[in-house]
Amino acid sequence: MTSNGVVSKAEIIQWTEEALSALKDARILCTEASIMLEKIKHTLTITVPDKIEYAEFLIEKVGVQNGRIGSIVQQIQKKVQGDLIDTFERKWNSQMIPAMKILDDILGKLSETKIPEFVLDPNNEDPNDESKGYHRYLRDFVSDDAIELLKSNIHIHETRARLIHKMLKAKFNLDVLIPFQKLQKFQDLIGGDIQKQLQVLETLLYELKDKTGFTQNVLKENVSLELELVSLLEMLTKHYDQCLQGKKLFTNSRTGSVIAIDSDILRNDSQAVPGVTEELKTLYDMVKHNNDRVTKLVDSRLPYLNTERLVEYLDRIRHYQATNIVGFLQLLYGSEKELVISSVPDEDEDDGDVHVDPLDTYISMVGDLSFHYNKFYHIYKTKYLSELHNEQYVFPRKIVRLLTEFFDKDMLQLQTEETERRRAWLAKYGDFIPKEFWLPGEQSQPHVVQVITEGVDENELRHDLENEQRLLQLIRQMRDMK
Repeated sequence: MTSNGVVSKAEIIQWTEEALSALKDARILCTEASIMLEKIKHTLTITVPDKIEYAEFLIEKVGVQNGRIGSIVQQIQKKVQGDLIDTFERKWNSQMIPAMKILDDILGKLSETKIPEFVLDPNNEDPNDESKGYHRYLRDFVSDDAIELLKSNIHIHETRARLIHKMLKAKFNLDVLIPFQKLQKFQDLIGGDIQKQLQVLETLLYELKDKTGFTQNVLKENVSLELELVSLLEMLTKHYDQCLQGKKLFTNSRTGSVIAIDSDILRNDSQAVPGVTEELKTLYDMVKHNNDRVTKLVDSRLPYLNTERLVEYLDRIRHYQATNIVGFLQLLYGSEKELVISSVPDEDEDDGDVHVDPLDTYISMVGDLSFHYNKFYHIYKTKYLSELHNEQYVFPRKIVRLLTEFFDKDMLQLQTEETERRRAWLAKYGDFIPKEFWLPGEQSQPHVVQVITEGVDENELRHDLENEQRLLQLIRQMRDMK
């Protein structure tokens, strides 16, 4: 060793080599440490928050899609089962069946109600009617063909509607409900994962935002470690530069093996290099430790943020909506158009998509027929027969009675008084009137020779007593019927 202020060439070369070796090692450590520091920062400030945000987005979307698809399935089920099938069954059982029973009941009453021959007008009877001359019934005056056609159309509509309802129900179960239940089972399978993810999300979000928590402490510590690493690297770099400067002095010096420089500083720095290297290694180990801690955190927490199954579930929902839901809705729309087809022209068919339910139309038609035939039956029973008796017997007798009273009393008295008056006048004044004049007398006295009437022949009224009694008996029977 040389004296103070004097450094040998061998020492300078040794210090330079040691400084270069330490600097190379330091640069390697600092590079690796810098990579780890950047990785830690990226993981904690970008990777983890992005994964959390993406997981939150998917979990929220799964919840929204679950609610939405469940609501759609419920609406379709309500449309098929409630609006179509249940509504049809309710109308059929509570309106159509009672309406048909009422119609059959009144037709039965018409079938049981005989019509006596004297009630029928022979001038209006069909000459080709095979039942002419036999007892007929009120039912004979009802159009059975029209009723049977209506019943046939109703039966056809019922059969078509039930077939369409059965098909829709089967297709709904097969294409909508069962696949939806499978989706629900898959959702149940990942439900536990979702709950774990939610718990992890809450913990991670808390740790990321907690200023005194692990994440913030690691980030703060890494900033300090990075500054210290830079400082130590700068120190080693400066020392190496000084060694190179000293070596350069030897090259330019003429003294040969010894030069005069500030050897104390250079020697002290050279002696401090191993300590600085150890400190660098310690800082590197601290960075590596933080990196291991963050890696462990990511490896232990982020696997629970497994978004692949969530994405798979959302893909299944999208496929289910685009294929199953849309396909069934198209089938449902076509079926609804089929269900409004009716044998009865729709008065509102020019109003676009506004259509009357054919079942409502048929119920109304059956009700109208029942109302008409009930009125026919009750009018015949309570009004027509009485009116017929009045017109055929009561009123003609009134006319005969009035005519008889008039001719036997009023008319006879009038003619007698006129005859007596004329006789008295001739007896008193006749001798004074020339014979060539028209003279009043009995020969020229006006008198009624004949009265012509229709439907009031008294002889006919007397001989038709049997039919009248039958008619009165029929009236009494009708009044006694319930």
